[in-house]
Amino acid sequence: MPALSPFQLANTLEAGLWFLLAAVFLFASRTRPAWPRPTIRLTVLTLIAFGFSDLVETQTGAWYRPWWLLVWKAACVAVLLFACVTLYRAAKPRRAMTARTGTDKNVRKTNKRRANHF
Repeated sequence: MPALSPFQLANTLEAGLWFLLAAVFLFASRTRPAWPRPTIRLTVLTLIAFGFSDLVETQTGAWYRPWWLLVWKAACVAVLLFACVTLYRAAKPRRAMTARTGTDKNVRKTNKRRANHF
């Protein structure tokens, strides 16, 4: 087996990072039922595809060559940005509702202090 060049080693490690991140998202989605499942599935699949694109990059020598690898990587980045925005918007109403309902830790402390004054 030939030794990997530093470029190939870096891309292989980066691919492993994307695969690991996909596994973390998959695990986290099971512990966070409020996350939109279709977005999580799309994110996991995109992270896996991004990892495979890095493995292809180790063979081609550049992320922009051939042209379809650049399109592949750009599509992955676009989908990941979409997923970030979607997950942020899904979490935003929960954060606002948490503050209103008093389930937030700081709000509970404040309410407890108010209750002790009366």
